[in-house]
Amino acid sequence: MDDGYEAMFVVDAVGGMSQLAHRTAIERLTAAGAVPNTSLALVTELFRDWKSALADPARDVIKWYMPEAQKLARPQRFP
Repeated sequence: MDDGYEAMFVVDAVGGMSQLAHRTAIERLTAAGAVPNTSLALVTELFRDWKSALADPARDVIKWYMPEAQKLARPQRFP
C-alpha cells in the first residue's frame, strides 16, 4: 500500500488462537487500508465468464472448499 497498490486480504485466512485474536487481526488490516474479502468471493470474482477453460477447475475447488470452511466455522474447543 505504501507503493500505491490497493491491498485485499482474505478474512477466512486470517488466523488467531481465539475469536478475539482473529477479529483484532481483521480490524488492524482494515484500519491500515486493506480491503477485506472472503476466499469464496475472491475465487468467484476472478471469473468474469464462467464458460472459460478454468471455470471447471475453479468449481472443483469451490465444491471442496465449502464443506471444509463450514467445518472450520464451527466453534473450536481447545484442551
